[in-house]
Amino acid sequence: MKVKFGGNDVNLIGNEIKVGDIFPDFKAVDLDFNDFLLSSLPKTKKLILSIPSIDTGVCETETTKFMNYFSNKNYPVIVISQDLPFALSRWCAIRNNKKIQTLSEFKYKDFGKKAGVLLEGSELLTRAVFVLDENNKVLYVDYVKVVGHEPNYEEILKFFED
Repeated sequence: MKVKFGGNDVNLIGNEIKVGDIFPDFKAVDLDFNDFLLSSLPKTKKLILSIPSIDTGVCETETTKFMNYFSNKNYPVIVISQDLPFALSRWCAIRNNKKIQTLSEFKYKDFGKKAGVLLEGSELLTRAVFVLDENNKVLYVDYVKVVGHEPNYEEILKFFED
């Protein structure tokens, strides 16, 4: 699969996830450099966002929108990037984030290939969205075709309407 990154076609490395697949367990690092496993989350619907960097405008906007939407909902929301926990912690402090769990891919580099979101030649993750059910079955997936564009919020949020 290819996406547009900086105006160029870039291959995505890893296994493309499709609706109906079971999302693979992955290992990442939380803000305190502790290990995180997807399997550690409660058995409920969840949202996983793959972003290139929290320090870019589109990533910051996307993450903030989801943080605000889910602030009073009981669904886990994961944002993962190659950013170091220091950058993710800074964003969380500035936004007073209490909802979104931000994770770093820097140490294990496990998520990118398992989710098919690794941008070839850059070590960055592409922009992608995954909605999972309580058993981590994929209900919705969007590998955003142009990395600099935001995802389709309306389509995603339909899965979390109460």
